[in-house]
Amino acid sequence: MDGLLRSRLEPSGEILTMTDASQPRRTLLGAAHLLERTGLALTGGLSAMFVAILEGRVHVAFVETAIPFLAVLIYGSAGFYTGIDLPRGPQKPGARSAHLPATTRVRIQLLSAAGTFLVAMTSGISAAIVVLDLAAGPVSAIMLGVFWFAGATMQIAAGITARRPTTDSADRKQRPKF
Repeated sequence: MDGLLRSRLEPSGEILTMTDASQPRRTLLGAAHLLERTGLALTGGLSAMFVAILEGRVHVAFVETAIPFLAVLIYGSAGFYTGIDLPRGPQKPGARSAHLPATTRVRIQLLSAAGTFLVAMTSGISAAIVVLDLAAGPVSAIMLGVFWFAGATMQIAAGITARRPTTDSADRKQRPKF
């Protein structure tokens, strides 16, 4: 049993015990999570690419050069990277989360879901127009771009809100109001 468990003494005097296999497991899970998030970012960039190509095809001046085109790809990557893989709340029903109230977590999930839906729909429509070489007018292309941008913004807002630290009510009372 001593070979399976190791203990170490923390500066506070508390003894922590962990299995020998827990560190490699954490490393492997961390690598898997990074790989998953990188894949999501690539997917967001690829979805943005179809919208940007459509905008360029109908001569929307914003994405006719390389820098704005890359900015759209990065924005799409940021949307998928931050807005899809949100931190989870407590796993047990009735348990409280130290991070966010349940109603706030639900609102964040809905914001992320709506943003993902908008991005997926506009990207799919844009991809179909580009791949099938269909005619698209500037107004429809701009509308698709605006809805895509709104969806990506919703994803980013949901991701940032879900990850921001919360403050206690005692901390809020001591802050000066401007």
